[in-house]
Amino acid sequence: MKRFLFISITCIFSGFTSFSQVEIGLVEMPNKSSNILYSFGNTNISVDHTIKGKGQSWDYSSLEYRLQLKKEYKSASSINIFFVGVQNGFGTKTADSLGAGPLMMKDIYDVFKSTSGKMTAEARSLKFNGIPVPQFYSDKDEIYQFPLKYGDNDVSTFKVAFSLANQFSMIQTGTRTNDVEGEGTLITPYKTYSSVIKIKTTIDQIDSVKISTLPYIPIPRKLIEYKWFAPGVVGPVLIVKGTELVGRLTIQEIKFQDEPISLVGFDAEKYVIHKNEVVTLNDTSRITARTRTWVITPNTFKYVNGTDNGSKSPEIEFNSMGAYHVELLVRNRFGQMTEKRNNYIQVLDALSVFEAGNNEDVDIVLYPNPVNKHLFIDSKLDVDLISIMNLSGQKMEVNYENGKVDVSGLPSGIFIATIQSANNVVYKKFEKN
Repeated sequence: MKRFLFISITCIFSGFTSFSQVEIGLVEMPNKSSNILYSFGNTNISVDHTIKGKGQSWDYSSLEYRLQLKKEYKSASSINIFFVGVQNGFGTKTADSLGAGPLMMKDIYDVFKSTSGKMTAEARSLKFNGIPVPQFYSDKDEIYQFPLKYGDNDVSTFKVAFSLANQFSMIQTGTRTNDVEGEGTLITPYKTYSSVIKIKTTIDQIDSVKISTLPYIPIPRKLIEYKWFAPGVVGPVLIVKGTELVGRLTIQEIKFQDEPISLVGFDAEKYVIHKNEVVTLNDTSRITARTRTWVITPNTFKYVNGTDNGSKSPEIEFNSMGAYHVELLVRNRFGQMTEKRNNYIQVLDALSVFEAGNNEDVDIVLYPNPVNKHLFIDSKLDVDLISIMNLSGQKMEVNYENGKVDVSGLPSGIFIATIQSANNVVYKKFEKN
């Protein structure tokens, strides 16, 4: 492994000032048990990613959500049995699949190792025809050299090669340059970080590809990554990735650490219905779908009026009594997210419910929900509880008086309260703990 280390004049003289310099080291690096939640944003944001220097302020608060995915890490030996020798190694999945047809590769992982002085890429793993294939670096890729602080610059080389049953071979060689070019404040849609460093990573790489008996074909690539680290936070808090061609940078990905938020969602026109009644579902997701897929179980239903499982607002006729689970999978170019709701649609016998009704009457509220002992009916209207049924349409025995329902005798599960007002009958779903 070859490496070169340069210390800038800025770094030399920083020791003569009283400024408290931000340093990033091993504690901010992921390990085999790390899970980091990232939200992906729009790449056409009008922010200058190249701003550098000390005392800077980078504002990415206007990023729009595109997806949210968790970056999960695990031990190297659990990824591939051949990595048992990589002591304290850990890895993360970089792709579900690559290639096509007989050259399809699945479960692609990068495997790393961290010490107090550096973090290195040690190996890669993939599955070919169901068999785990290890790839070890002959020249390990030094991802970071610690401690990282403003003014540091380091350069290292790397090389890794692999072959698939003499059908496909590839050799990746290149140079990684890390330039800690900024220090200051960072604002994301999630939070403001008062102290961060910014690293520009330039990867000049050549992928030499060989198919069957043909000679190797070199394919050059230049990758640019801007990463912001905050003390005490594991992993970069913001990442901007792109490719550079003829001096022009094209941003392909922007993501930032975040907390869980609801990006995929849906609602139903009604969720308590009669057998053979048609219900319209509506995709209310905050992200734009390239494709969407509705998954409904059990399969005793059919799409009607020209809609199908990829429609934004499918119309569905439910043909059997019982509870239906509804799941919506939304995919865009960043990946896929899903929202699943169990027992979302309840189909009851026509004799078990009133013909009239609007289950979304905003003037009637049940609380608390979920409930343990007493359920309260709050309404500005004059209302009366007609019945409480389970999801099979069976009437349950409860005590009701002056808007208070004693549900302590009910088993745990989902129930339907039928409530009558002066001009309507509504159905409200609640959960008993």
